[in-house]
Amino acid sequence: MLDQLIQLIILVLASIFVMIIHELPKAILFKKIYQKNNGSYKSNIYALHQYIDPIGLIFSVTNLAGFSKPFVYRYNDKKTNKVLGITGYISLAITFFISIFLLHLMNLNLIHSKGNNISFLQSFVYSFLLYVASTSIGMFLVNLFPIATFNMGLLIASKSSKSYYSIISKDYFIKILLILCMLFGVISKAAAIIINLFLFKIF
Repeated sequence: MLDQLIQLIILVLASIFVMIIHELPKAILFKKIYQKNNGSYKSNIYALHQYIDPIGLIFSVTNLAGFSKPFVYRYNDKKTNKVLGITGYISLAITFFISIFLLHLMNLNLIHSKGNNISFLQSFVYSFLLYVASTSIGMFLVNLFPIATFNMGLLIASKSSKSYYSIISKDYFIKILLILCMLFGVISKAAAIIINLFLFKIF
């Protein structure tokens, strides 16, 4: 029971970490672009709690595939939308590959030590990295859905205003489809396949 509680806490921490890592780079870029074009920007982008989505956190804990709360952007600049959308995907991809690389190093260390004398800290870090890898790739897949506030929505907004307003009009149905994919484990299963491929097959 205690082990399960500890794993739950680690998963929550990893999910929150991924949410922040996903949104903060976009917010920093947006602020720099806004200041360059419009002058001072007053909103505090470093209030990290604003990137934590409660519903997304629940899905992340239950399905290892959640979503973060996006910073409020302006969508009238197509170039900015494109940069922010790509940045969101890059931040998740980098987070995933770094965590996979560190897990690979820890696996080599465990093999070398033959699994003896694994400390609580080592176990904590390993679980944290594994959850970071799982939730980051899960969030990457979630953001492939064309929802207005997701990375894909930003990329669509960068291409065509008409297409962007089209996905806004279909927002309800797209979100229903996303929720169904989450509930039936489609995204978590796809994420698990990718994790196994990079963690156990390639390295």
